Amino acid sequence: MTIPEPPGTDGLSEEDRELIRRAHHRLRKASQELEALLAPRSMRGRWEPVVPPPEVIDAVRSELSAAYREVGRLHHELLGWEPT
Repeated sequence: MTIPEPPGTDGLSEEDRELIRRAHHRLRKASQELEALLAPRSMRGRWEPVVPPPEVIDAVRSELSAAYREVGRLHHELLGWEPT
């Protein structure tokens, strides 16, 4: 059984697919890192979360923004999709 391609992805090379996959992975990782800093969960019997320094939050937010822009750029260049 062949899995159909998502709309707009025909004709992508394996290299292009890898670029998109890596960009999405980077975005996912940056999002998870920011979530871990801003919305940590308290665990019973463990230390209480502390507020990270502003420089750390700024660095993670910058990475998230850069990763988001990269996904948008690749979607536009490789798939012809307009960023939202």
